Amino acid sequence: SLAAFEVYDITHPQSAFVYFVESLVFLALVLIIWVLLASISQGMRDQKRVIKVLDAKHKLSRELSGYEDWDHLVEGIARFSSTIAPVRQSSFFITNQISKELALAFQWNKPGMSSVETCTEEICQACLENDSADQIHFKRLPSELTGSENHCLMISDGANLLGILHFTLEQGKTLKIDQADIFNNIGDDLAVAIKAGLDRKVLAELRSTETALAERRSVSNYLHDHLGQNLVVAEPVGVPPARRVEQ
Repeated sequence: SLAAFEVYDITHPQSAFVYFVESLVFLALVLIIWVLLASISQGMRDQKRVIKVLDAKHKLSRELSGYEDWDHLVEGIARFSSTIAPVRQSSFFITNQISKELALAFQWNKPGMSSVETCTEEICQACLENDSADQIHFKRLPSELTGSENHCLMISDGANLLGILHFTLEQGKTLKIDQADIFNNIGDDLAVAIKAGLDRKVLAELRSTETALAERRSVSNYLHDHLGQNLVVAEPVGVPPARRVEQ
């Protein structure tokens, strides 16, 4: 339907011109259709990548919302990377908001895989290098640090660096584009989970302190009442006050 085959007398100037114009129109139509098909194909691929990212974000939010305990939360954050990519080891560093120093919160190792030392200042420094704390950034680190492909996700709330998720892939494995897209889009979910977990941790510590103080007050009142009562009972009866003082 795009072109009709006719017999042209290309020796005639008018027929040659018509043949040339129709050939250009045919090539233009083919090019337009090819561009449209390529755009549709790219759109479908982008849609699949977006769906994968949304599924991963939903899975992460559902999993992290089930952790009420701080220790379970940091363990879940460190382990989650293994559900996205072939990770052999993952380490989650938390930032002390007072001293601004990074400390290892949890390190997860895949069963059967040899452990690699990642709790080093060199790793954290490589993560922070040339990066701003007010951005959520995901990048690949030099493989010389651990011997395998390793990546680093800086988790920020927009103003402060909350933590760093560093993970090492299995030997010979590399991170795919759709997997990198997931890590590039889960930083905000991790930031919300970390802040909520820190608030719950502080609240739990306050409750524990209040409980301890209440128990101390109860013991103090008990000792005060009973010791006072015992002193009254043990007071000599029928002895003049002066003698009582001497006694």
